[in-house]
Amino acid sequence: MTQETAEGIHVDKTRTPRIKLALAVLAVSAIMLQACTSTNASPSGSASTPPSASEMPSESQVAHGEPILIGGVWPVTGGLALLGSYQLHGATLAVEEINAAGGISCLDNRPLELIVGDTQGDPEVGGQESERVMDDGAVALIGALQSAVTFITTQNAARRGIPHIVDEGISDSITDRGFDNIFRITGSTRLVANKLTDILANDLDPAVGTIVIMNEDSLFGSSVGDIFLEELEGSGVEVLERIPYTASSSDLTTQIARVKEVNPDALVHVGYLTDGTLIARQAREQQLESSLIGLVSGGFSHPNFVKDLGPLANGVIDLNWGVSPNAANSAALAERYVATYPEDGWNHHALNSYVAVQVLADALERGCSTDGADLIAALKETNFSDHALGQPDPIQFDAKGENINAQPLLFQIQDEKIAIVGPPDYATDDLQWP
Repeated sequence: MTQETAEGIHVDKTRTPRIKLALAVLAVSAIMLQACTSTNASPSGSASTPPSASEMPSESQVAHGEPILIGGVWPVTGGLALLGSYQLHGATLAVEEINAAGGISCLDNRPLELIVGDTQGDPEVGGQESERVMDDGAVALIGALQSAVTFITTQNAARRGIPHIVDEGISDSITDRGFDNIFRITGSTRLVANKLTDILANDLDPAVGTIVIMNEDSLFGSSVGDIFLEELEGSGVEVLERIPYTASSSDLTTQIARVKEVNPDALVHVGYLTDGTLIARQAREQQLESSLIGLVSGGFSHPNFVKDLGPLANGVIDLNWGVSPNAANSAALAERYVATYPEDGWNHHALNSYVAVQVLADALERGCSTDGADLIAALKETNFSDHALGQPDPIQFDAKGENINAQPLLFQIQDEKIAIVGPPDYATDDLQWP
């Protein structure tokens, strides 16, 4: 049975097919390569930038031989298919570009090949799909968007001694179990909770004195909400109420009415795109006077949030992972992505998965091995700077597998556009407050 995702990707529900990305990718990449010659990209030969037409690898350098299989586990169907398709697209683009540049040179220019596991947004299904792609020969896993799913997929990979790069999945419980095979591209819950606490208490004038927290009730929202409460202790910011809800809810007017009743300075949201859009819309409909602030909200800094709400989105703030406006390769990468996936728009979900493939390819080159233990050892020594993440320093991992240089960005919707308003070195616009 074939099902079409939100982005038109066809997935065989009886068995998710491999995405074949080897020699034929050179022809597919021609448009991207042409685009790169007209932009100021990072130095050629890096993992993030394919060669120009004049720098095409010789026949002996073209990716060839037995492919190196990578398991990508994301929700490419179901309620979170839109976000999952972004991640699939980001990873696919990275694989295509690495293959077009000659594959993994240390391993005789072998190409990468992505095997997709569709989690459907369900932890049990995600666990099964992670096992399937490993049975099919994946030497590493990337994924899996949701914390509850990633908790399972990382555990499965650990049992087999296979590295798992977490592109998204923020719960600290993922990296707190003592496994040595987990490497998270984005930062920890503690990091973003501490940063938003500091912003609310110290960086805003006037400071935020009272808040209500609305968090979706899966592992993601619950764990972020829990740690945020811990960080708020002693900050001077009072939590008037915490309201959990189910992300699939079709109506949250009762919850918004309660927020309006207690009248906090700000409503802080932890959740996804669809529910975040619903909360913002119903808050505006009920004329809620509280500021709307996202804590790694899947909606509050998403292009579709602005598209769906129009001027109602103006003023909304989100602390989240983002694309660096400063990175040398950022503009060129965005251009290549949009040329390939024009319906998506460039977004941090795609970037995180793109970078995850880059980091894995870097480890394959340095470790010169597809063995799980060798790859894990190489990933532990990662010092990868050729990325477009919103952090100034290289990707490096601590003993728990956290990216020690991860940095969230502060976004605000201004004039129906997503502006970066912090940190200062990354800001494209000034914060409008209150």
